[in-house]
Amino acid sequence: MVNNLRHKLSVDLTKKSIQINNLTNLELKIELVDLLTNFCIYSSKIGPLGFSACFYKESNNLKIYIKEKFSGGEDFHIYEISLTNEDFEIKKIDNLSSFNFNNNLIFINGHSGGGTSIVTKLLRYLGAHTGDDSGDLTTRTPYEPYGAKLWIKSLSDEYPINHHKENFLKISHTYNYQDNKVNIIKVPDCYNKLNLLKDIFPNLKVLNIVKKQNEFYHTIEGSKFNTKNQLELYKFMYPHLEGANIFHLDFELFFTDYHYTNKVIKYIGLESIITNEKQFNFIKDNIDFDPKVLE
Repeated sequence: MVNNLRHKLSVDLTKKSIQINNLTNLELKIELVDLLTNFCIYSSKIGPLGFSACFYKESNNLKIYIKEKFSGGEDFHIYEISLTNEDFEIKKIDNLSSFNFNNNLIFINGHSGGGTSIVTKLLRYLGAHTGDDSGDLTTRTPYEPYGAKLWIKSLSDEYPINHHKENFLKISHTYNYQDNKVNIIKVPDCYNKLNLLKDIFPNLKVLNIVKKQNEFYHTIEGSKFNTKNQLELYKFMYPHLEGANIFHLDFELFFTDYHYTNKVIKYIGLESIITNEKQFNFIKDNIDFDPKVLE
């Protein structure tokens, strides 16, 4: 059991449940994430001094993200839970390291279901770092760094920049920026956050995915994308971005013309240049690219 005067967490191995007590007078939003699949297996709100119990299955490593909302902004708390059949360990994660906000960073944006995941998967296959908490490369639902995603969703102009920077430091260790790699954060549907992100990360580059609608989809997100009003979709694909470095990535060209793909690769700073059509097809086969998405 962990009790830090704000939250009380405990595990019942018999019932395979995690109990969370809110010891504050604030509303909490909690998300329980399976670290292997990077999938949220439980999400709930807990009222002041409230209680919630969330159930897990066979996963041995879980992470709980707790977001507190108060009048002056939001606060983040993160716990890691390691489980066996006979024992468990709960550890509160406190980020003690600093982060240089002038670091080079690539942000991938677009409409959910509009190709952001498969583009990120290809770039990750070529060596880009997408975050320690962005799931295994072989999983179907790539590749959003979970802590950064929750942080970006919380961004608001009503709070000062320093407040958002302080909160980023609380989740930055879950991403684990790599100085020797190209660092990517993929969070779709955030066209209205880009100007604020640019203010926080001055050297931010944006890859904005531009994709045509078609009749092929195999996810709920893809269905929403393909039935979206085109004027609404335009806002996601061509966001208003002041003074930032942005590349509007043509989804069809990216997966059909490796010369164009190389332009994107060079733009973000990867060294893995594609040299011929055979190599290009090999890469697409290895990331399970389905040509039907272009029909």
